Amino acid sequence: MKYLPKILMVDDESDFLSRSSALLRKSGFDVYSLLDADEVFTIVERYRPDIVVIDIRLGSHDGRDICREIRDRYDIKFPKIILQSGWAEFGTEYREHGADDFLLKPFTLDQLIAMIKHHLKWT
Repeated sequence: MKYLPKILMVDDESDFLSRSSALLRKSGFDVYSLLDADEVFTIVERYRPDIVVIDIRLGSHDGRDICREIRDRYDIKFPKIILQSGWAEFGTEYREHGADDFLLKPFTLDQLIAMIKHHLKWT
């Protein structure tokens, strides 16, 4: 059985989350989607994603804080974290919060897949 890279998608925009998750599945990824950031740490523990793609603005949560907490709880290199936001100014500070990369919304599925593959070291 072929290993499918595990992607955890966390976003409070349900349409975006369902569309992007479905398209990632069709592209060969095992995707777990979360609308509510309350379960992030439980899911990271159980699911052990290779990459977490997390929105910065998550209702009452801040994706940057969640990113830092993931880095504090787990190995500094596991998992890779991609922060996303519609606010370009966040793109200059993502590393300060422990993220590996940043995507400015709106982005295409091809951009997301290219970034995921880059961090998975796919060619």
